[in-house]
Amino acid sequence: MLLVAYIDPYFHFHGPMKGISYRLGNQRYLNDGLARSFEYDAVIIGTSVTENFRASEVEELFGLKTIKKPFAGAAYKELSDNLKRYYTYNEDIKMVIWGMDMSSLDEPWDSSKYNEDEYPDYLYDNSWLNDVNYLLNKEVLLKGVLPDLLFTILGRESTTMDDYSWLEDTVGKE
Repeated sequence: MLLVAYIDPYFHFHGPMKGISYRLGNQRYLNDGLARSFEYDAVIIGTSVTENFRASEVEELFGLKTIKKPFAGAAYKELSDNLKRYYTYNEDIKMVIWGMDMSSLDEPWDSSKYNEDEYPDYLYDNSWLNDVNYLLNKEVLLKGVLPDLLFTILGRESTTMDDYSWLEDTVGKE
């Protein structure tokens, strides 16, 4: 429990620890922690389409500290609910870039595309009572803490907002 709380791979309790290299991955585990623990003026939010958006380009163009919050396969309600949470952590957001998928525009406002059994609801509330689900979670230890420690031991840099959920496939007309 102490190791999970100290490393905190999904930033549920605190931001990045100095000297630890963080591997940004699992979006639904990570995104609320990014909103809680990072400083930002701008948010990039959307489905997998936004995974290839570059936070650094927004920062360069508009001079705003930007975080990227992709939710692959999300419905608009999930994105909207999360954006509301970001405003509870930071009332001074100056810009939101919301990637909108044309295929989702005709869906009901309350539709959901994620598997509720696998969604970590306990990370998206303000109750500390259910944080034991995070602290004693085998997946958090094996897929969060240990890879971050390995990243650190190997001397790798933390994943940047530009590289967070970046799809390395070349896409285009071809």
